[in-house]
Amino acid sequence: ITPFINNLYFNPNEKKEGATIPEFNLVSAVYTELTQPYLRLAYVTNKNTGIGTYDIEKGYSSVISTNQTVFQNPTINYTLKRGQTIVPNEIPYNVTMPIQHFEASDDDSMYESLKQQKLTKIKNLPSSSQLNVALSFKEPLTIAETLTLLESDSIPSDSNYRLNWFSVANSEINLGMDWFGTFQILEDKLGRNDPYLLSLNEKYPNLFPGAPTSRKVYDQSKDLEEHFTSSLRYIIDNKELLDKQESHYSSELLNKVLEETNNNGIKINGVYLSGTPKAITTFGSKENIAHIDVQSTELYSDTFSDD
Repeated sequence: ITPFINNLYFNPNEKKEGATIPEFNLVSAVYTELTQPYLRLAYVTNKNTGIGTYDIEKGYSSVISTNQTVFQNPTINYTLKRGQTIVPNEIPYNVTMPIQHFEASDDDSMYESLKQQKLTKIKNLPSSSQLNVALSFKEPLTIAETLTLLESDSIPSDSNYRLNWFSVANSEINLGMDWFGTFQILEDKLGRNDPYLLSLNEKYPNLFPGAPTSRKVYDQSKDLEEHFTSSLRYIIDNKELLDKQESHYSSELLNKVLEETNNNGIKINGVYLSGTPKAITTFGSKENIAHIDVQSTELYSDTFSDD
């Protein structure tokens, strides 16, 4: 009787026909990418502990390397009990300080002074240091313009810095994207050209960038735009699964962001970067940078170096 009754309730382990991974896990990965600048979902485990009751554990990898425990590959645990999401009062990671939004009425001289103070401190750091920063733009830029600001025509792969996250400008909430955000949890399946993931990529173009596509012309800006809007549409279309995440925005709110994006296009109001003092100084000194928020630092970096 117990297995029969259990089937009457939501089961996060269920897979759609032809799928090699539960849809719950896919929504979890996409949701993490949209809302967490410095974290990527590494795994999800779902353990049945009673009738319609499941203990969920999610493990994350940190995009940055730092001694701050909030980014030390955290895990979170919560319970799904007969359709109800039961989350502890506190989860062991925090959303990093969001990119700041600037209006025409903001005191430009004050922010410019603060920016120059930050740049002076950054320039004085040892060249072996690594910084993890949020750069806020004075005016939102297109993706192509953002890549130009970072002196690249594609996802930057320079040895002295890494682009962690685009912050997408909208009037509702702080959302963004990481081109490789869903890759870790799907790496082996994307490598095998998983048919189910490929079918999702047809319905939601560039949802999983690691999966091969039939695109004849490579356009980084267009591909990134499709990736963001596809990610939004995917979790909105899977409202039931979105509602079972540990902390979530309503699908109504996400629909507002999607509508605004469809009407106005995608603009970027800031980026999260990791890099050497030289790289961060180069980008932070540019005219359209209004504010530099240093998230964390390391004295010696094994990841980046200036040639």
